[in-house]
Amino acid sequence: MTPQHRAQFSDALGRMAGEEKVLLKVASIVVQEAPHLVRFARDYFRNPTIAEPAKSIYKLKCLLATFQSDAEMAILEDIYVAIRERDFATAKTKWSEGQETIAQTIESIEALLIDRHPYSLSRN
Repeated sequence: MTPQHRAQFSDALGRMAGEEKVLLKVASIVVQEAPHLVRFARDYFRNPTIAEPAKSIYKLKCLLATFQSDAEMAILEDIYVAIRERDFATAKTKWSEGQETIAQTIESIEALLIDRHPYSLSRN
């Protein structure tokens, strides 16, 4: 990890007891899984007749928990709660408000993997 990444992800690194290798493995899982979950949620809010996205939102929240702040996690929690309460309007509004933040978090995690140093996850 670069010094910039250590600073940017200092909280996440702390959650992993300072283990960079573990953090990078978690990041790899996020990058593999999160785009599918985001796509499913986005499709749901475009066409709410498809399957309920509560499980996908919850999985996304769990995946990003290592990397996001409490405020960012609250966005996904609010969406999840609104869906569980069948409050589509609130869930859609919260999704619209938080979608950019979620995308930025995933992009920063992707950048962490692209710029990783000094080892590659593919060799582990």
